[in-house]
Amino acid sequence: MSIPSFATLWRAACGNRHAPTDSGFVYGTVRDSKLLEVISGADVGVSWLDLSFDKKTGVSQTRMGGAVRSDPTGAYAICGIPNGTGIQVRATFHSASSPYVDLTMGALRVHRRDLMLGTPDSSGAARVEIVIGEMYGASGQAIVNARIITDGVPETRSDSKGRLVRGSSK
Repeated sequence: MSIPSFATLWRAACGNRHAPTDSGFVYGTVRDSKLLEVISGADVGVSWLDLSFDKKTGVSQTRMGGAVRSDPTGAYAICGIPNGTGIQVRATFHSASSPYVDLTMGALRVHRRDLMLGTPDSSGAARVEIVIGEMYGASGQAIVNARIITDGVPETRSDSKGRLVRGSSK
């Protein structure tokens, strides 16, 4: 028994393009959470923040990402995700969606994430999303006024002690 090389896995998931040394891919199957049936045509998206620094303007960030549709067997693959990047993966189909799934593209450049689509709550109950955290620099000092952006929750900034709390109802 042997394990296929990254290049072999890349060709199987991403086609005959050259397998890069600085990125990987996420693949999986999209299913209905109640019947466990595969979902063809679901939109699967991945996003991450690209951070850069300029002496004049400071730190800036750009939201990057990509999207694909699941095939007739419910399978998807999103290729070309940079190594060392924290990403979020999510699937949607009509009014159903999966939760956001957080991953880190590290030394393992191939990640399988099967996604389950749930339907909206018919009770009319509001869904609450919240982000809570603390921001510290490399030497342990609080990072004041750090701008935090994430899907599903409005932008917020850290306070004078580096803390942040932000939520929203849906």
